[in-house]
Amino acid sequence: MKYIMLTIVSIVGLQLSIFSQSPIQRYYKCINSAEKCLIEDKLDSTLYYYGKAAEYRPIMFAKDLHNAAVVAIQQGTPNLASQYLSSLIKLGAALEVLRENSFFNTYFGTEHGKKWIEESHRIKPTYNV
Repeated sequence: MKYIMLTIVSIVGLQLSIFSQSPIQRYYKCINSAEKCLIEDKLDSTLYYYGKAAEYRPIMFAKDLHNAAVVAIQQGTPNLASQYLSSLIKLGAALEVLRENSFFNTYFGTEHGKKWIEESHRIKPTYNV
């Protein structure tokens, strides 16, 4: 009987510990999963996990936004790439620096990319002071 109660308490405790994770812990789990999928060349899954990470931390970190934008361009999802790039600009990334990346350069050469460049000049960086 002791073992049954111990098992039940352990299972309940495990469930509670899973649900008690902070949003930043969930964010990093999703980013970790996205990077694992990227290494395994599962780009659809990579985009999925980057999207889930954005649910836990709406203002993603710049390196994660950069990686997500590159994967979105590779997957041929220009609207998603534009969202990630716009978020990068809001964090203070310079368009000139983004143009140095070959993935972004090919994207900026497309019709959708040219339109985004015109719109990106209106984006004002917001800094967390």
